[in-house]
Amino acid sequence: MPTFPLLIAEVANCHGGNQQYIEQLVAQLLKTKVDAIKFQPIIAREFMSAQHSMFKVFKSLEFSRQTWQRLGQRVKKSGKKLLFDVYGEISLKIALESRADILKLHAMDFDNFDFIKKILKHKKPLIISTGGATLAEIDQIMKVTKGHPVCLMVGFQNFPTPATEANLDRIDLLKKRFVCPVGFMDHVGSDNMFALVLPCLALLKGASIIEKHVYLKARKTKYDWQSALETKAIDDLADLLLNTLAAKGKEKYVLSKLENNYREKYRKNAVAKRNLSKGAKVSTGDVEFLRGEFPKKQTPIYRKDIPSLLSRKLKRKVKAGQTLVKEMFQ
Repeated sequence: MPTFPLLIAEVANCHGGNQQYIEQLVAQLLKTKVDAIKFQPIIAREFMSAQHSMFKVFKSLEFSRQTWQRLGQRVKKSGKKLLFDVYGEISLKIALESRADILKLHAMDFDNFDFIKKILKHKKPLIISTGGATLAEIDQIMKVTKGHPVCLMVGFQNFPTPATEANLDRIDLLKKRFVCPVGFMDHVGSDNMFALVLPCLALLKGASIIEKHVYLKARKTKYDWQSALETKAIDDLADLLLNTLAAKGKEKYVLSKLENNYREKYRKNAVAKRNLSKGAKVSTGDVEFLRGEFPKKQTPIYRKDIPSLLSRKLKRKVKAGQTLVKEMFQ
């Protein structure tokens, strides 16, 4: 399973069934810094009753298999990862025909173990949305998918979802419980400052994957715009995530080059309190600790170093106020 940096741009249903819209959105996304593009190949009858009040809406969002394959080819050719949501046999076939790198199981099929087993047969890494799932249900699905590369995703869509529902602590909880990658799906409003902040916080919590809805700001968008970012903003997010990753640092406590420079510049070091002659042995009364300057290739003397230098002689005379360095001693 790929791990961060993996920023997924989700092309949900913002296209409203308009093929020109989705073609234009994909063309723009291919120029961005996102690592992957995910499609939702809607087949209304795969997941919704024909009597449902939204059936006609979802029916209008369908594209031909050829359209999905062509879009998928463009993503693959660009070098970005290709992902598909799968809702049933048809959308799974579309994803496989399009040579998807990763498949994603929607929360609506969380307990559809027969379908999950069919997905697993194709040996594709699987992202599983945990929105609305209990911990006991996640335990169960992780048993079914045991031995398969899986990433659990925290988050759910509420058009938009309040930042207070982010539940970022679940990232750490799920990572420890299942020892697998965990990602974050951010669905806060695009006009909310947390639209860029939450993914960075999720990364600090240990998220391996960040997923964000995208849309075309310049065009009329019917659906899935509430929590989506325009293509320029998704680049801003990519930069923020990489800077966050860099700022996070390493688990091993090691001083960086800049930190060592800071230490040498600001830490008080030994300075001659009076004029000292060549061959003299330095006593504690001859030294005071101040910020002094010294050549880069020489080694400053700190308080901890003084005991080991008290019995050693100076190689040359030192003027009062001059910084003492180890190279001055025999």
